[in-house]
Amino acid sequence: MERAVITGIGLITCVGKGKEIFWKSIMEGKSSISEVTLFDTSKYRNRLGGEIKGIDPEIQDRAWYLLSSAAKEAVSDAGIELKEVKEGRVQIIVGTAHGELIMWGNYYDALRENDEVKAEELCHYFSPWTLSKRLSQDFGIKSLTITTSTACTASTIALGLALNKIRRREADVVIVGGVDVLSEFIFAGFDSLRALTLSVCKPFDKKRDGLILGEGSGVLIIEGISHALKRNAKVYAELAGFGTYSDAVHLTAPDRRGRGATLSLSAALKDAQVKPEDISYINAHGTGTIYNDRMECVAIKKIFEEYAYKIPISSIKPVIGHTSGASGVIEAALCALCIQDNVVPPTINFEEPMLDFEFDFVPGKYRETLVTITASMNSAFGGSNACVVLKEL
Repeated sequence: MERAVITGIGLITCVGKGKEIFWKSIMEGKSSISEVTLFDTSKYRNRLGGEIKGIDPEIQDRAWYLLSSAAKEAVSDAGIELKEVKEGRVQIIVGTAHGELIMWGNYYDALRENDEVKAEELCHYFSPWTLSKRLSQDFGIKSLTITTSTACTASTIALGLALNKIRRREADVVIVGGVDVLSEFIFAGFDSLRALTLSVCKPFDKKRDGLILGEGSGVLIIEGISHALKRNAKVYAELAGFGTYSDAVHLTAPDRRGRGATLSLSAALKDAQVKPEDISYINAHGTGTIYNDRMECVAIKKIFEEYAYKIPISSIKPVIGHTSGASGVIEAALCALCIQDNVVPPTINFEEPMLDFEFDFVPGKYRETLVTITASMNSAFGGSNACVVLKEL
């Protein structure tokens, strides 16, 4: 069975473009959450979001712009010439919760203006699958292209699919992307659910009251280890394990017993052939909502038992916002960088732990520590849960 490794990272979030500025901002706990300017937020509970500033307002397909930017950066970072890879051996898998949803608004604007030509052009970008299709066209890749759309686990599951493709030797290289953008439709939806915080995002804090939405894209180049070593590629980490399970409980609320999260975490550890006590760091989904954070802690306690109180656990969502379907890849990239630099990020805005779960949430400041194996957890509406395990090579 071929092993899968991460050889390239591309990131664009509200803190900026590139893994260097991302890493610096995360470690310094410098949040780039600001007032949203893409649409009028005056009627909502919170006007803040992880909006990426400075994008040309004339760019309508914002999701594609972010994805293509991150993909080009990842390919460059990997130092790989895709044209030199045997035809059919490069695949693309993109995870997104909302796809080009923002284009729907543009489409209806065109209809109201009786601009049929523009409306016809825009309607080609409605489906989430257009993102992976356009990426394949951009890179000239004639092979398998997949888009996963399982809400906030979308790109985590994309990573799991890529791992299986490499293991089965069905591909030498898989470009795995995640992308989602801020849109008023989604913002209004979370507001109506009263899921947005009234202040700041405070994952795992006793006084947490909701999340902050963000936007961004992450792309990872996943290679078979033999292919990577043959071309002397730089390797960040091994993508070693994956697990996914559904709660099958509620459309928007998580299973408060943490069943799906527990099973996906357990499956990922088993798939990676590691024990709970082998894990150096857990990147938590950590949205800052009442039920998600507690559910996640329940799952961690079930799997890690007393070790749950010793392992560093943190969430980066107070810094960049909740990037929905892009979260999985962005946070897997984070874990790879943790392994590379032997440091774990802080949970900012954390002041007082919730009752029953006084875990080590790395409050306030990053910590230097040996990081050899990480687990990254994500959960989503519809009861989807997924987890990936990364190892030092």
